[in-house]
Amino acid sequence: EYMRQLESLLQNISATEREEALQYYNEYFDSIFNFIREEFKKNKYSKVVFLCESLIKRTAYYTGNHKKLDTIKYFLAFSYMHCDASKRAQELFGEITQNYQMKLKDNLYFEAESQVIDAKYWNFTDFKVLPKYINTFRKNWKDSENNILPLKTRPYLTATNRMMVTYLALDNIKLANRWLKKNIR
Repeated sequence: EYMRQLESLLQNISATEREEALQYYNEYFDSIFNFIREEFKKNKYSKVVFLCESLIKRTAYYTGNHKKLDTIKYFLAFSYMHCDASKRAQELFGEITQNYQMKLKDNLYFEAESQVIDAKYWNFTDFKVLPKYINTFRKNWKDSENNILPLKTRPYLTATNRMMVTYLALDNIKLANRWLKKNIR
């Protein structure tokens, strides 16, 4: 509804006024993005959910940095997980990682992918396929490590921890110990 109203209003103005309106809209979006990021850092997840859902509905005319849109989805998905809406969170994390299939993987990709691993781990149904999934994640992380400065280590450590505990859950103590020694260096 909001976007239809905005679109109809923008059709009746000059190109210069339309450009100014879109610039204002982008600045407004960026300002809300910065506010959401600060609220996210303060762990105010229910507020983040409300703001992100509202902002995502109004992104059709945003022409700024589109990585911010994926970051908003990340904030929303992470907040969903902490507000007991994990199914929707996993859909968003999956959407973010799918957006990187043909792009250079960066910190946002690895943060989202580590959340997917974490969810698979806590789901307790994917233990047999989880090691292969984590190995692929770790390979992508290692391949990207030289391309991104600096690459955050938290997603890698999350995946490493989940791999070791998965081996323990699969009753493979030998592999868990080998994994631990290999990754403690």
